[in-house]
Amino acid sequence: MKGLLSLGLIAIGVCSVAPGQSHRVITNEGPWGNYEAFPDVCRLSNGDLFVVFYAGTGHVTLPSSQAPTGGSVYGMRSSDGGRTWCKPFLVVDTPQDDRDPHICQLANGDLLATFFTRSEEQKGGLSLEAGQVWVVRSTDNGRTWDKRPTLVAPTPYDNYQGVSSVFISGPPLQLEGKHVILPIYGTISSGHFETAVIHSEDFGKTWGNASRVDPEQSAAFSYGFCEASVARLKSGRLIIVMRPGMHQSYSDDQGYTWTKATQWPHHGDAPTVIRTKGNMLVCAHRYPGTAVSISTDDGATWSAPWQIDVVGGAYPGLAELADGSIIAIYYEEGAGSSIRQAVFRVEPGIRLHDLNVRWPPPPPPGRQIDLRAMHAEGKLEITTDMQWTDQTKGAGPSAVFDGNIEHFHAAWKAAEGQPATYSIELDKVYELTGFGICLKQSQGPTDYVESAEVYLSKDGAEFGRPVAAFADTATRAVVYRRFPAPLSAKSVKVVVTKSEGWPGLNELELYAR
Repeated sequence: MKGLLSLGLIAIGVCSVAPGQSHRVITNEGPWGNYEAFPDVCRLSNGDLFVVFYAGTGHVTLPSSQAPTGGSVYGMRSSDGGRTWCKPFLVVDTPQDDRDPHICQLANGDLLATFFTRSEEQKGGLSLEAGQVWVVRSTDNGRTWDKRPTLVAPTPYDNYQGVSSVFISGPPLQLEGKHVILPIYGTISSGHFETAVIHSEDFGKTWGNASRVDPEQSAAFSYGFCEASVARLKSGRLIIVMRPGMHQSYSDDQGYTWTKATQWPHHGDAPTVIRTKGNMLVCAHRYPGTAVSISTDDGATWSAPWQIDVVGGAYPGLAELADGSIIAIYYEEGAGSSIRQAVFRVEPGIRLHDLNVRWPPPPPPGRQIDLRAMHAEGKLEITTDMQWTDQTKGAGPSAVFDGNIEHFHAAWKAAEGQPATYSIELDKVYELTGFGICLKQSQGPTDYVESAEVYLSKDGAEFGRPVAAFADTATRAVVYRRFPAPLSAKSVKVVVTKSEGWPGLNELELYAR
């Protein structure tokens, strides 16, 4: 195997990040409190997405008066590819802190959810971190779950100074027949871990034959290998990626023995790795923020990390959607941490989807004001420095409400990279529920990026602070913004603050009670 230590970072494709709303919070509170973390996602055989996550009051939620049973595992389902999610529901809650859940669907259709319980044990005057790994099963696509979890044992880490010290941070992987493997890690000395892969030959009902991954190097490196994820290559070979480092190793015998680990040329933590239908390896990890690295050669080389979000919680789960794009589910960290999602495409660079383009939000409630008719009747006044027409059909100030989002059906200012202002005064004060806007319309493979702010005024003189802002945004259609409560306005002003090329405004829609 080619060692990663001798390799520099490789550039695969071009990093192209679609601006706009490329991240979405999918849950942020529930009966457990307001801290959610360590999620995983699986795409089921029926197309549903199933998410599991840790629900507690903080990064660690030991049993207390506030949380009598500590943290718990909750689930969520999406039947439309991640556009909408059901309300979180309980998957498992033991008397201890239930952590780091993961999920997979087995060849027989069962869902297997894994997690570990954490507690503090006092032994010989020492406070030891105790942990045990468990699985629960669903035979009805996650609607109901085992009442009693099954212990994953025996492992090499069941008796560290008299306590079990076994943990998990990666999903199970279905191999041939009933063979399922699970990456675990355990304490081998104070503050030092080691990774192993444990096996089941009966769809996860019983476990054993744990195979340690490069224990010699793990004992010598930092705090040891831990928090691992395994993927199966097209050839059948297995690759495991581990924190810290990151390090990776291969197995050619279904995970019973592993090669010496090699270190990546860039840093990362808490990895999750999958193989796509196009036979690329996609590894999501922490640093920088929440990031993704890709390999087109089965892990011999890896791209530089592409950041998909600024939040540093990470611990991402990955699933490939029907259209070949990848959905990442991850968490924020910090007080009130929430679960987020991002969708991106590997082509072979990383391209984030603008979720408002992928899943356009509906127009605001109420009726759309007919700006075109109002202007034709002389009841709408336009004030703008975006006056360019040059006999171009469809171009001009009134194109902003002509209902046509073709590129040149817009108001333009013939000034390269200059700010521009477009204002309309209506015939009276309206209670606006929201608006729709298309900035300089992007077409074909080209994204025309603009930044803009939207202001409202009751008198056309005092506009105050913007009610909406768009930063480095490419729009290919009208995007909608709904106000939390109706806002009174007679005048609407759009200020294009930054533009690639001439500033343009393609379309503006207003909605009122």
